[in-house]
Amino acid sequence: MFEGRPTVVLMLLFWIGLTIELLCGNKHVKKTRSHIMPGLSRIHLESSKMVYDLIGGRIDAIKVAAFGPGSDLRSSIEEAVQKEGITSGAIISGIGTLEKMVVANIKSGSIPPEISLVKIDGPVELLSVAGNISLEAKQGADGKTKESVNIHLHVWVSDKKGRVFGGSLASGSIVWRQVELVIAQIGGVAMKREQDSQKMMKLVLKKV
Repeated sequence: MFEGRPTVVLMLLFWIGLTIELLCGNKHVKKTRSHIMPGLSRIHLESSKMVYDLIGGRIDAIKVAAFGPGSDLRSSIEEAVQKEGITSGAIISGIGTLEKMVVANIKSGSIPPEISLVKIDGPVELLSVAGNISLEAKQGADGKTKESVNIHLHVWVSDKKGRVFGGSLASGSIVWRQVELVIAQIGGVAMKREQDSQKMMKLVLKKV
């Protein structure tokens, strides 16, 4: 079956070995269960000193949205997900055209980092949109903390010369003809953005 295909055989053996190692336990990977948040796994990659949280969920619904000319893309998405009651989700696809685009990019390596806004006049082709939807606790004018929907989106566009630009979607990005989005509503996981001790926003996961 594999005669004359040594590369295929080697690749197959590699993936079989990798699967066995993952199933049997990699000595460089330490996985612990949280007693505070059941269902949450905290992964320690000892080789790189990296830690990340992993939690299982499900897709409850898929929503498809189309935004028309003149719409501020960011505020329109926020309004749409609030109206649909989506507090944990993901933007899994996005295409269209923009009259102009405004993105935020990191300007410095300080903590918290300085942010610069880049404005690009169009029309430009919206190549991709990706990001997530979560809740964020904000302090109101009355001093009380209230939760509101937060969208964290990254976008990529190309101009008439084929140059590609990207960054975090900011207000002021205006739809030219149309922007089409596919949104996944996630269940079983509460996604919330919180500020850490260094005043950096981080995503906190909780099983629900």
